[in-house]
Amino acid sequence: MTEISSKKRISSKPIISFLRKLFPKRIEIFFDEKNLYIVDKNNREQSFSLGSIKSVRKTFNMINDSMIWEIEIYGQAKSFTFTPGSRLWNSNFKEFLDVMNSKFPATVK
Repeated sequence: MTEISSKKRISSKPIISFLRKLFPKRIEIFFDEKNLYIVDKNNREQSFSLGSIKSVRKTFNMINDSMIWEIEIYGQAKSFTFTPGSRLWNSNFKEFLDVMNSKFPATVK
């Protein structure tokens, strides 16, 4: 697996154990200035260039007042859903949205 310390986490794991069952994929999502990284429960990492992101959008679902977001990648049959990291002490998700809005404004919905 690639060095995670240089990457910024944008996803969070549900704190309550029964909510973790709603997310059986248990992925973690990171980004840097060039790529998006999806790490699965077995620590296998996939990387995608930010330009390959088709859309970043809110879904209509919420968990504990947190919106569930979805990222679609061109050429991928599945999309990746996640809850963003806490906004109080971690602004990485806002930074990710800012980067996507500045470089690829049509992707953020």
